[in-house]
Amino acid sequence: MRVRTGLLGVVFDAERCVALASPVVGCDSCAALCPTDAIRVGGGAFTLRDEACLACGRCVAVCPSEALTAAESETQVMAGGVVECARVPHASRVAGAVAVPCLGALRSQDLVPAGAASGMTVVDRGWCTGCPAGGLEAPWQAALADARNMAEALELPSPEVVERPLPARLALPLSRSLGDKGASRRALFRRFSAPAGLAAAPVRRSASGARKVAPEAARARAGHVAELAETAGRAVPASLFPAFRLTDACRDSGICTAVCPTEALVQVEEATATRIDFQAARCIDCGACVERCPEGAVERVGAVGPHRETLTLKRTAAQTCTTCAARFVPKAGETVCKSCTDDRELAMAGFALQRRPRAAAPHDPAGIVPLNPDRGGG
Repeated sequence: MRVRTGLLGVVFDAERCVALASPVVGCDSCAALCPTDAIRVGGGAFTLRDEACLACGRCVAVCPSEALTAAESETQVMAGGVVECARVPHASRVAGAVAVPCLGALRSQDLVPAGAASGMTVVDRGWCTGCPAGGLEAPWQAALADARNMAEALELPSPEVVERPLPARLALPLSRSLGDKGASRRALFRRFSAPAGLAAAPVRRSASGARKVAPEAARARAGHVAELAETAGRAVPASLFPAFRLTDACRDSGICTAVCPTEALVQVEEATATRIDFQAARCIDCGACVERCPEGAVERVGAVGPHRETLTLKRTAAQTCTTCAARFVPKAGETVCKSCTDDRELAMAGFALQRRPRAAAPHDPAGIVPLNPDRGGG
């Protein structure tokens, strides 16, 4: 496992961004974790205040589609051992520790490296709360919790946190801690723009026209879990992935598959049926399918059964239309195909127009002589 030990810039790829591709999802993970509010996401736009960016890398670590990536970084192989903040002076560091720009930028994969003989140890110096790049008491908690779940499910050594406080006055400046080589202001505050030649992620659109993005971070995590499972000689635990089910309230509207930004939920048309498939390795657990289903038929559940790459949540068999005898895939309770339903509704609308009563000719109050409105009298 290679971890970033120096970060001198960040690249933003708009084609990969979940928030820009699917506004209904409302993804703002990068902005929520940015310690200086340098990132703004909303209204179909992504903006960064260059002067506020500290290049801590937390936005890169949390982005579900790798729309944010390191423009320039140094990496170091980490196969077990100790990790701590790069602001800790060399003389005060634990021997052999890997120093990273920010502990909050660690991913669960970093904390459970494949082939590690012992669990990773994160050294807490007590600086995170007051650090300009931290601002949280324990910014690594989310990654640590996921890493511990991985380790427990696969019976591997679990990562730990040890507290070894140091006076805050010993902390190196941020510009010196990034890679321990110093970073020029120009390199540190690099603008968020894709350099020439950067390959954009492939863009696909669903039948509804919504743009889909590749869930690179979710797939990387899934690949790491598979590697850990193979090393441990165990099956991939289903408990480490999101799981959903469709209740009987589902009316096959297709909204869940339309709003899913990563095609974790897809609707597959067959000759004799329509099915809804779920791929856990593509799911970023954004909750859009649950929130947008008009019937509330999508439910987040715990793992059910063994892990499978693709799980069919629902399959609806085709049947014969009672009007035209054509084969069609019905929605809940339908016995007539859509073409016949549309024809019937059109015919009913025309019949209603024919039966509409005509306006009566104007007449005087006594009802004797019709009045001519243009002449104003009888």
